[in-house]
Amino acid sequence: GLDSLILQRQEIEDKLPSEDENNIHDDEKQTHTNNSHKEDFDLFVLNNFDPFDGKQNVIDWIDITEEKFKEYKFNRHYRYEAVPLLVSNDAKRWYIRQ
Repeated sequence: GLDSLILQRQEIEDKLPSEDENNIHDDEKQTHTNNSHKEDFDLFVLNNFDPFDGKQNVIDWIDITEEKFKEYKFNRHYRYEAVPLLVSNDAKRWYIRQ
């Protein structure tokens, strides 16, 4: 669930170079950390959820995706972050227009 996602993120952060090894300014370091979190989240979503391109049955896809959101304990914020990663082609164009 979300706890394991947080643990995975922490494990990945622990593998990142330390501040001394990076030798970059604080603002750049914060941006690097934020980007790392975003990339980790993106990879988690892309590896654990099925994408939607408009060819599948939308109701089935929503049901399956909703179950996975519950399984991984995604709150509303994480759900809003995940959906744009999962839609492509005509479905993405429709989503952007909404």
